[in-house]
Amino acid sequence: VLALSCLAGYSGAQVKPASANTAARIANAESAGPEAIARHATILDWPAKKGGEPVVLRKGSNGWTCFADWPETPANDPMCLDDVWMEWMQAGMQKRPAKIDHVGLAYMLQGGEAFDQRDPSFTSSVLSEALVTRVTFEGKRATGVEIYHGGKTKQIRAGLEVVLSLGAINTPKVLMQSGIGHQTELARLGIPVIQHLPGVGQNLQDHLNIWYVWEYPAPLPPPNPLNESVMCWSSGNGSQRPDFFACQTGVPIGSPETIAQFGLPESGWSFAAGISHPKSRGRVSLTGPTPVDPVRIEANILSDPGDLEAAIACVERLREVAHSLPLRQFVKRGFMPGNLKGRELKNLVRDAATTYWHETCTAKMGRDEMSVVDARLKVYGVENLRIADGSIMPRITTANPMAPCVIIGERAAEALQSDHRLGTS
Repeated sequence: VLALSCLAGYSGAQVKPASANTAARIANAESAGPEAIARHATILDWPAKKGGEPVVLRKGSNGWTCFADWPETPANDPMCLDDVWMEWMQAGMQKRPAKIDHVGLAYMLQGGEAFDQRDPSFTSSVLSEALVTRVTFEGKRATGVEIYHGGKTKQIRAGLEVVLSLGAINTPKVLMQSGIGHQTELARLGIPVIQHLPGVGQNLQDHLNIWYVWEYPAPLPPPNPLNESVMCWSSGNGSQRPDFFACQTGVPIGSPETIAQFGLPESGWSFAAGISHPKSRGRVSLTGPTPVDPVRIEANILSDPGDLEAAIACVERLREVAHSLPLRQFVKRGFMPGNLKGRELKNLVRDAATTYWHETCTAKMGRDEMSVVDARLKVYGVENLRIADGSIMPRITTANPMAPCVIIGERAAEALQSDHRLGTS
């Protein structure tokens, strides 16, 4: 709530009902149980599947709904350092308590229940492996989307509006490919300009994730859950909000650079440290005019000197925590950063920095010339087009943006219902 309260229409009082709606959906899913979720979830077509079959869910031995065919993990997946990671994750799933804590499943269930209550002729389709290439327009009015699916280019017309919810990377990509962005850049690529909005793709923000590792005195099995605690704290310089956060993880993890330099202990634990309010700003831009041309992501992590100073302060505090009396029994030695100081510590911070996958803010809400959407999530200068994802945040939230993104979705639904006098089911 506090993270979004700076936005018009997102005060604490206005956001609270949306948060209550989400809590009610989760409670409904818990009372419905895994069987109901599995039945309704099979309408989806999971993009990671093989061979084009719909996703199949099964009931685990503990009553938890899970995927019948767990996907293979690519060797180059940055979230999976080796095959052991997947073994740990699968082991954790087997021990998971039989309750619903995944908000996506809760919305999936409510959507399925809503379909059950409608006229039998009502249908809804979810397409996977469908690449959205652009929003289609008639003048300044959005009329639908163009997609590439099954080897063919197709157009889907919108009955009322188009709502983009592609995330902070692909939302600006589709906007620019549709002719909404900085007119100079679009003209350079030969893309006809629909609306000059120079803020599209700018203002990219992310929480950098810096792994620090301590070795256990004696080997211990991976815990369940893998992440056992989260900490938030301020710098103490008169700040009224947390400046840092960290997740404690019961296994040793590092970046490719730090693993190459230091290796990893056979048995250990980690802190995933983050700066809550980074000053560095990046951008997302097109490399070519066609949908298959990749975007250029310039994260610019640690480009602001203040972020590097904050990261070092974060490391030093976590080093104190790890060597405090309550945790001393779990520490044989600090594997990294160990006792590094000065330039060596700065180099370690740079090598250890990865992403928390919290990319946001590339189509921000506001009223200045760099803003892309208004308080009702409508894209400036065009009609019938909204954005409902983390790209609309003017600045990144203090910690994980997932819950704020759910609130943004709830607020988008409220706006659509109000503007078009839709039912609430």
